[in-house]
Amino acid sequence: MRKSEPFFKTAQEAAAAVLPMVAPFVLDTPYCVVGHSLGTWLTFELLSAMRDQGLPMPLQVRSLPPHSPWVRVRVRVRGRARVGVGA
Repeated sequence: MRKSEPFFKTAQEAAAAVLPMVAPFVLDTPYCVVGHSLGTWLTFELLSAMRDQGLPMPLQVRSLPPHSPWVRVRVRVRGRARVGVGA
């Protein structure tokens, strides 16, 4: 089980652990990367490690940072604009 594995101490450690699993898939296939919230940071670290290894970079990178809970955001739900708190 994975819960017996130690936690990563840094985002760089997490990226280094994921890199061998991802590398074979990006060698000859165009790809895009999306990171949301903490995934944005992990995506950055993973792409940095991939660049250092000389792996091909993605066609696009989308970073979706979270909104602060106290920020009012406008959301479209089924064609109607609604204003709410948070993301």
